[in-house]
Amino acid sequence: MTDPGIHEEWLTGRIASGLGEFDQAASSLQSVRSSFLAADLPLDASLVTLDLAELRLAQGHLAAVHTLAQETLSVFEQQEVPAEAARAIHLLARAAATERLSAALLARLRRSLDRRA
Repeated sequence: MTDPGIHEEWLTGRIASGLGEFDQAASSLQSVRSSFLAADLPLDASLVTLDLAELRLAQGHLAAVHTLAQETLSVFEQQEVPAEAARAIHLLARAAATERLSAALLARLRRSLDRRA
């Protein structure tokens, strides 16, 4: 089980992102993502990875999104991961690598995972 404060940190990161406070948002979201990965919570890790991807996309850093997705997939290979989570991160990686990532695709991936989380 994760620390209950991790969800507060996640919310803090999402709010900071919405306010354009990118450094604070990235720090908070990366911390949350690391906690979820360490706790073997792949659906939650996937959701926060999408939040980080959205942040990086807004900054125009597609290469960072691709790296983020590849790192997540590497960790997922060592865990038992629901197919939806792995599929979403694979799509994220492919879209970033081919420079076809959009806010609309991120929203669809998030909705898909939100139904399962």
